[in-house]
Amino acid sequence: MLRYKIYAVVTHPAFPNYAYKVSLLLLIGAIYILLNPEQIEQRAFVSENALSIQTATITSKDLSYVNNIDNLEEFLTNRLFASQWNNTKVYYNLIRGSRTDGKDCMAFIIPYSKEKYIGIEAAYEFINFVQKKEWVGTNLLFIYYDDSIAYAVEFRKWLDEYITQPSEYFGIIREAVEFDLSNRFSYFTVVSEGINGVQTDVDMLVSALRCFSRIEVINFKHPEPVLYKIPDDLSSIFPNFLRKIEGSLSSWYSLWSGNVNNAFSYALDKGILSLAIKTGLEKGDKGKSTGNVKLQIVKLMEMLTRTFTSLDETMHAGSYFYYFSGNWKMITLGKYAFVIGILILPLALQSILILRAGWFNIRAILSTIFPIILTVFLAKSFLAIFVSTAGYFSLIVLALIPLLFLKKEDHNFLQAYTNVSFAVTLVVTSLHILPMMLIFIPLIPLKIVAFMKPSSKILKNLYKTSLGIIAISLIFAPLSLIETSSNPLSMISLENLYEIEINSSHQLLSFFIIITFPSISHIIYLAII
Repeated sequence: MLRYKIYAVVTHPAFPNYAYKVSLLLLIGAIYILLNPEQIEQRAFVSENALSIQTATITSKDLSYVNNIDNLEEFLTNRLFASQWNNTKVYYNLIRGSRTDGKDCMAFIIPYSKEKYIGIEAAYEFINFVQKKEWVGTNLLFIYYDDSIAYAVEFRKWLDEYITQPSEYFGIIREAVEFDLSNRFSYFTVVSEGINGVQTDVDMLVSALRCFSRIEVINFKHPEPVLYKIPDDLSSIFPNFLRKIEGSLSSWYSLWSGNVNNAFSYALDKGILSLAIKTGLEKGDKGKSTGNVKLQIVKLMEMLTRTFTSLDETMHAGSYFYYFSGNWKMITLGKYAFVIGILILPLALQSILILRAGWFNIRAILSTIFPIILTVFLAKSFLAIFVSTAGYFSLIVLALIPLLFLKKEDHNFLQAYTNVSFAVTLVVTSLHILPMMLIFIPLIPLKIVAFMKPSSKILKNLYKTSLGIIAISLIFAPLSLIETSSNPLSMISLENLYEIEINSSHQLLSFFIIITFPSISHIIYLAII
């Protein structure tokens, strides 16, 4: 029987050694797949069969062509009859549907500023149009907030109050679409990634993509172009390679950034299915006036309203862990989970090989968990110390305290335990913020190599020296991210991560230090003992 043959293979004494060697080859294959997403990508689809794209009926004759608004807030109160919330720069108005019980609504979120008044103009045209129609099956809530206030602070306060008792306001918000439109654009795109790795249901995203596919005039790009954000020196070295993975880079960038200045990110964090329609400018392009495509924007509002309110039930059967690797090409958790598993497999198998002779060593256990407990505690209570040089070095010194108690015979156990902790950390991080995990992939082979024991004395000294240099480099690598002015990748500077986390609760810095400092400490242990 086949199962007996499989049992005989996996229980053979030599199986762990061969499995470990094969896992090293699979590690290379997993990295190859990440850099060649066409191997696992699939065409984006809608899994909710009842969700179908509806057509738009509005024409140019239905528009009043209001434009060039001088005073935005005066226009909101006098022309849109929007109510101001608690003397803030948040305004709202509710359009009641003719065929609804009023228990729920769909929200349109409109950021406004001197550079972003086209959203208010489009909302005005759409409200005037929809108030004359009888097909609206739900209430439509329009929320306007001042885009010049970072991290959508005032909108978040409004949202917090709404969440406490939604029935006393406008009913439950089933879906929310943010129209973050600048007055000039090169392209339109759709963004679905919020803070802390939360994404909207893929059915909602794909439905929005389908709506855009029916509007031919608008230059639409998804995923959003990101190569212009990469330093020219780097992009000129690997132009073809970067273009190949640009879609993946775009999704990873959006997951990393959390779109912390967009209101829809915080609506997503509250459990409201949300996404954003955004405009962008390509490098060196002054763009076209968004007012020239106002009719197409209003049509999009109508199509999204008809599509998302045509169901009696809410969307439920889609995927919430995914990223897009190209136009209409997505990779779901069911696909990239195997890649993550293969990446950590060598760590797990190496631990099994080490612990076959014995599995318990209290000094190694304490040395493994001490940096983890330390960084988790500090990340929750004293986050600010990580953005100063003195605080950073103090943490390194504290994390190295177990070195005073370690002995040479603890080396094997320490390698096994730290492998397991590192693998678990990578898996948890991949489910929270995937690109955070991807940053630490180079540490996987480094952890594996740290266990090498060259037989030659010369090679052994060379190995120890090299590992020591790498350990020192790892100490100073995060430190170099403290300064933002000279750092071309300031998006991942510690100061930037701290500012984002304090102001938006997007937990980038906490996860960064929880995965970084224990890993550095463990590699330093292995380099010294």
